[in-house]
Amino acid sequence: MSNPIAPKTQIGLLLTKQRVPIYGDADCEIPTGRKLRSSSNSKWHCFAFYKNRDHLAYNLGGNQWIEAKYVKILQ
Repeated sequence: MSNPIAPKTQIGLLLTKQRVPIYGDADCEIPTGRKLRSSSNSKWHCFAFYKNRDHLAYNLGGNQWIEAKYVKILQ
């Protein structure tokens, strides 16, 4: 089944420097209980983003979302 919010085309590359919680929704209100690995300078492909007035999140594929406050945009 396809997820219309999470397209398959890569739109960017993100850098994390800490363990980042993964959420199951674009509003980052449903924690999955998982975190991105803790190695410093970890790079992740981004496939979509979601923005409302005071929130920005990036999609890492499927329905895996992380908050923008934890990442730096590389491209």
